[in-house]
Amino acid sequence: MLRATVVLSDQVSWLGVAMLVEPWRIANRLGGETSARWELTTWSGEPAIASNGMPIPVSGAAADATPDVDVVLLYTSEAPETTLTPGLLDWLTQRADGTALLGGIDTGAEALAAAGLLSGHLAALHFEEVPAFRERHRDLELAFATYNIEKRRATCAGGTATLDFSLALLSRFASDAIAARTADVLIYDRRSTLPTPEVAGAGWLDPRLGRAIHSMAHGLAEPGVVQRAAAAAELSERQLLRLFRAELETTPRRFASDLRMRRARTLLAETGLPVTTIAFACGYGGVSEFARAVRGATGRSPTDARTAASRAR
Repeated sequence: MLRATVVLSDQVSWLGVAMLVEPWRIANRLGGETSARWELTTWSGEPAIASNGMPIPVSGAAADATPDVDVVLLYTSEAPETTLTPGLLDWLTQRADGTALLGGIDTGAEALAAAGLLSGHLAALHFEEVPAFRERHRDLELAFATYNIEKRRATCAGGTATLDFSLALLSRFASDAIAARTADVLIYDRRSTLPTPEVAGAGWLDPRLGRAIHSMAHGLAEPGVVQRAAAAAELSERQLLRLFRAELETTPRRFASDLRMRRARTLLAETGLPVTTIAFACGYGGVSEFARAVRGATGRSPTDARTAASRAR
């Protein structure tokens, strides 16, 4: 069962909050038993005033919320700095010492970063917030995804990605079957967590870099990933290298390698596909190469990494 505390800020997206909690309500109706329990709170305990001016009723103050939950989520607005009070940051730090998955939606990643809670984790956040986030937190890495869920941290870009994020939490804490049935009731095809540069590139990436990443993300299983990315960006490989270093502080080959491993770990954790199938789907030359890559990234064999991911869910 999913048990969640959600902390809302003023000016939060009313639509986003609905997309977060509505799947949980539907899951409870479908399951014949309680699949999810959640509390909506604010730091003050007063209703949150959404960006459309509508009040969102809450159960009370975050500090008084049920302590024993699976997930604590901070859903903040376009101006996260108005939310980041010392009291809230201290509270987040205290919750991080527990067993709950701690997450941020939309600009919620900014609060987690400000509290020092994203070190060693990937951050998914709204593309409009990326430039400022990168300047403030040069030591943190971006997920280049609509959402990112790890064992102890979770971030989501907001918008319609909140629906995918909500369903992913249902999969993890209730069951894959309940999440799938909920998506069916919503008449919704769940989207991948893979990078969406066609969206991100519209707001903060050099458009040539966006085209290159799009090419990589949609052709990892094909040979010549970097060459095709350069062609998509209408650049030479040397020019593409300079662009990646300037914009992302990495190289095209390293970026493609990271994409392969993220996709591989997702497929190992969330599907029952054979290891051989996953290896070739992610662009590895064979099972041996794939096994070496997974062991280098996780310290485990693909089978052991899959088992560990299953236990962590």
